[in-house]
Amino acid sequence: IGPAGDARECQQLAELLLDHGVDALVLETQTFDQALACLGLLANQAMVPLLVSLHRWPRRIGDAARSLVDHGADALGVNCGTDLAAAWSELERLQAVTSSPLLFKPAIGPADSLDSFRQIVTACRSTPTRWLGVCCGGSERELTAASHAGWGPGP
Repeated sequence: IGPAGDARECQQLAELLLDHGVDALVLETQTFDQALACLGLLANQAMVPLLVSLHRWPRRIGDAARSLVDHGADALGVNCGTDLAAAWSELERLQAVTSSPLLFKPAIGPADSLDSFRQIVTACRSTPTRWLGVCCGGSERELTAASHAGWGPGP
């Protein structure tokens, strides 16, 4: 669920998805305030995991991470951004302040190479990252590279 006009719109979309049997809800490309408002309406009614991925984390990332978990987030993450390096920097900041499972879906910038993506996939193995994908600028090319680098469904 991308950024909605307001929390009620997020709730309506979540209800539609839940009615169709989704296994989890991902709030992505949200600001902290948008995600917190949406979690406030979903946490007690969604019987599926709630994954929250911000495109830009607040300066006080530890406080923000704790607040989102306290309000029902089951996993935290980073998505979009301007390029791989910027998104990876945000993920490192997040990893330093939480023990929650992580989600990482970086944007692939024009200057980003497939080799740099492979390096990040390899680096993700030493983090609590459990979900990996791509956002803006990404394609099946990066997902295939992730699979060849050993990323995929695990136990």
